[in-house]
Amino acid sequence: MASYTYDLLNVVEEATKSQINRLQVWAILCEDTGNNAIFIHSENPNGKPYPYGFENVVWGVPEPTEAKGLVNRNIHEFGKAKYEEEIVYYIRKKSLTR
Repeated sequence: MASYTYDLLNVVEEATKSQINRLQVWAILCEDTGNNAIFIHSENPNGKPYPYGFENVVWGVPEPTEAKGLVNRNIHEFGKAKYEEEIVYYIRKKSLTR
């Protein structure tokens, strides 16, 4: 599932590249792969911070086993966060580092 998630991340990034200054796009890889997801975040009237701050995410971590060799580390970086009993890996473009 990690390969499908990463492929979809690349498709979404390509489809939204003309909006690069107004959108954030990232993926998560979960231990329960049914929870893997792609996120597209923009400024909105709902009070959610923009850009998204990735609180509790530690960036620059090694890739998880299921993503070994899938991700172009020159373009994307991995982050990791623990929520309750699950470790979640984040993938974002390095240019999203703020």
